[in-house]
Amino acid sequence: MLKVNNSRSSAEIVFYGEVGSEISALAFNNAIDEAGDVSEIVLRIHSYGGDVYEGVAMYNILKRHKARVIVMIDGAAMSAASFLAMAGDEIIMEENSIFMIHDPWTVASGNAEEFRSQADAMDKVRDTIRDIYVARTGLESGHVQEMMAAETYYDAHEALDAGFATSVFLNKSSEYSVSNTGVAERWTNCPNRLVPVAVTE
Repeated sequence: MLKVNNSRSSAEIVFYGEVGSEISALAFNNAIDEAGDVSEIVLRIHSYGGDVYEGVAMYNILKRHKARVIVMIDGAAMSAASFLAMAGDEIIMEENSIFMIHDPWTVASGNAEEFRSQADAMDKVRDTIRDIYVARTGLESGHVQEMMAAETYYDAHEALDAGFATSVFLNKSSEYSVSNTGVAERWTNCPNRLVPVAVTE
């Protein structure tokens, strides 16, 4: 789901879904265009991630906008959604939300040389993502790379302490819901609390 709610000077963009497959960079760019010449954008995120470079494009689109950007993490900002969140001037996490960073992964085929080439390319992708986190948090590059390699989950207060968030908001309800089907199968270190009964739109 991608939804834009406009007022005269601000716009709320609800980003609930997969980066790339459900919400493309083009759709996101169109949503920013629909928001118009506002002075504030509130981006509400609940996403388990998706395509890296769709997410990078969204991050850059948001960073270029002249508006002050407030990111609200309503449920999850994981994988590609986690570095999209780094585009915020403020990054506010709901008290019971989750943030996750990890190394990128892909599917490859071919001979040994092609696999070596793919591994080198994945290192470059990792470095691109790492540098977004480093620029936002001020953390040491090697430390961030270790946390990515470990597939690290942060609760709201841990994310605040690490610099991935600027504040934590007390729990509040949302009028939107998103399916969480398949999360446990997708991530290696997924906490049990992220695998409740699926909620559907």
